[in-house]
Parts: sequence; C-alpha cells; structure tokens
Amino acid sequence: QAITHLPLGAEDADAVHVELHSGEKRELVFKLGSGIEVNVRDDDPVAELKVDGGKLTLQIDRDGALTLESQGKVEIKGSEVAVEAQGQLTLKGSTVNIN
Repeated sequence: QAITHLPLGAEDADAVHVELHSGEKRELVFKLGSGIEVNVRDDDPVAELKVDGGKLTLQIDRDGALTLESQGKVEIKGSEVAVEAQGQLTLKGSTVNIN
C-alpha cells in the first residue's frame, strides 16, 4: 500500500491524494481536492468517476455495463448519433420531444 497526500498537511479539499493498494484488493484512488475522485480496481465497479461529491457519477463494470448519473444537464451531440438496444429501449421524462 502506498499513499501520497500533497502538499503535506493540506486539508483534503485542497490536496492531491493518491492511494495505491495491492494484495487482496488492487485499487488506485486519485482525488483532486474535494472536486474530483477517480477509482480504478479489479472488482466491480472497475472504474468510477465522481465529480463534486456525486453531482456526476460515471461507473463502468467488468461486464461492460456503463452507468452515468448527473444532477445537472446531460447533452449528447455529434454529426450523427445512433441509439440501439439489443433488448428493450426505454425513454422516460416529464416531457419527451422527438423532432
């Protein structure tokens, strides 16, 4: 296990914090103050990004499942955008506008 917290003696909200765990659990934890946290591990979720205490969370599981949760606006833009599901596709919202 290795842990670095810079600058020395800084409050968590003001520091760069890195943890590296090996052994029974292998994990890398990287924090930039209290605003950004990135976790990469050999167990589900294998990758996780948290912004500003959970205002945005991106999670990737070993089976490829992807979860994006945001307390803010989410936009997907591109010259072409395709949405395809092998199974059920569900759209929910107080209003759903198509075209």
